[in-house]
Amino acid sequence: MTALSLKEYIVNPAAKDSDLAAAFQAYERGGGVEVVRPGTPRYHSARRVWNGMVDRRPALIVRPRTVSAIQTGIRLASDHGLTLAIRGGGHNVAGTSTCDGGLVLDLGRLNTVHVDSSARVARAQGGTTWGQFDMATGALGLAATGGMISTTGIAGLTLGGGVGWLMRAYGLACDNLLHATVATIRDGLVTASPTRHPELFRALRGGGGNFGVVTELAYRLHPVGDVLGGYVLHPIERMHEVLEFYDRFCRTAPDGITTIAAVTTMPALSPIPPELWNRPSVLVGLCALGAEAEQDQLAARLRQFGPPVVDLVHRMPYPALQSLLDAGSPPGLRNYWKSAYTKTLTPRLIHALTTHGVQTPPARSQLFIHQLGGAVARAQREETTVSHRQAGYLINISGAWSDPADDDRNIAWVRNLMEKIEPDLVGSYVNYLSDTGADEVAAAYDADTRATLAKAKARWDPDNLFRLNHNIIPALG
Repeated sequence: MTALSLKEYIVNPAAKDSDLAAAFQAYERGGGVEVVRPGTPRYHSARRVWNGMVDRRPALIVRPRTVSAIQTGIRLASDHGLTLAIRGGGHNVAGTSTCDGGLVLDLGRLNTVHVDSSARVARAQGGTTWGQFDMATGALGLAATGGMISTTGIAGLTLGGGVGWLMRAYGLACDNLLHATVATIRDGLVTASPTRHPELFRALRGGGGNFGVVTELAYRLHPVGDVLGGYVLHPIERMHEVLEFYDRFCRTAPDGITTIAAVTTMPALSPIPPELWNRPSVLVGLCALGAEAEQDQLAARLRQFGPPVVDLVHRMPYPALQSLLDAGSPPGLRNYWKSAYTKTLTPRLIHALTTHGVQTPPARSQLFIHQLGGAVARAQREETTVSHRQAGYLINISGAWSDPADDDRNIAWVRNLMEKIEPDLVGSYVNYLSDTGADEVAAAYDADTRATLAKAKARWDPDNLFRLNHNIIPALG
């Protein structure tokens, strides 16, 4: 048979006498997979990812229905030298779940969740989103730490660490991972856990999608019913005072409390007062576990300061809180982010955030300050590859807009703000990075962790097939 480029195969999928054509024809005939090609009605919707700034055109989008179809797709990409992208929820801001001219394995149809309520364990397939996961576990009064946007995929968020509303009480998403099933290029399908392939298991808990395709994740669950959640809203003119108060509030908050401060533009909707419509405001968001009396006492502290212009803190099911911020992060907007950690909100940092953070372009850009500590800081260093756990806060500068003509202005705002606050920051959080260069990867992990990940990469993916991510270079030789 003759060699045939992937582009030629797409143009003529019935081509004869070609290794590539024969391989993909057999792949489709074998069942368990749907192949979406350019020029077909579903192609443009299938190629879109959450970040509207990412506009790539893969040669093929493969939607496996079985784990064996995932393994076949990996093998075809490897055998024929195809660029390979793995899509779980498609929510990664860097757009690493798609590619130009290569093969996308879209796991979206593999989204089954099995919950063992007596063992408090959930097993979920790699294409599951947090909304799907929370619906299954929340119906039984159980939960694991998950992302704050319900459309985010569980796999990508967990593999990068996984901040969420339950993290101070129960740790990051990766801290609750019990084991993972991984389709690898060298060893086929393996299960990674503390006792089976422990070096791979540790690498998966923070090292991203560098080692294979995670087809199933098992999580430790916790009893979580209704929570006290929501947010209070303050005018932007009080941002300096709000951040000072927020820092004091966080210093004494028990581990059952996770909060977030944000600068965001409020929509023209009730119950937002008209004077705050379509202009930046400061909010403090809350998730409180524990006894109702303790929850009420903490809510009273939030309500006494200011007082807030809007108070939307109330008891709600945990899955409802998990989707509360969805409206602020819709699919299709153009996004560019940067992130970093800080030990505390110093007066200098608060001044810089107040002075420069409010100079937001007339778009949907946001600034988030996640409270860390608690169980996040107590995790054993050797169990995961998440660095910077002793930080008090994680800052995410989230540029978001709709018009491509505004790209330069919005990207400059994100970069300029990061430059202004950089003296008080350390490292970065891999899930909140738009850039995937070596410097960004280096900032996400300390030197020892980078060495650990590079060694695991050399063992499980020495040829770097799984490179569309915040890539770890294999430590070969």
